[in-house]
Amino acid sequence: NLLGELKNKYPSLTEKDLLFIALSVLGLDVNDIGYIFGTTDRTLWNRRQFIKNRIGCSKMDFEEWIQSLREKK
Repeated sequence: NLLGELKNKYPSLTEKDLLFIALSVLGLDVNDIGYIFGTTDRTLWNRRQFIKNRIGCSKMDFEEWIQSLREKK
């Protein structure tokens, strides 16, 4: 259970963060995720930054991290 692992490893992630990560791992693009969340691309970029900060990797490449999560599932 990928989301359960992430929640245990990074307890500071919110439910919205986990949903964003799940949709990204499933391969939805930013437009689709924005539609689901009812937000703009800029807001989603901010969410990515918040997630990176919450997991303690503010300088990481978010797309590479998502790809590594895809490989785990």
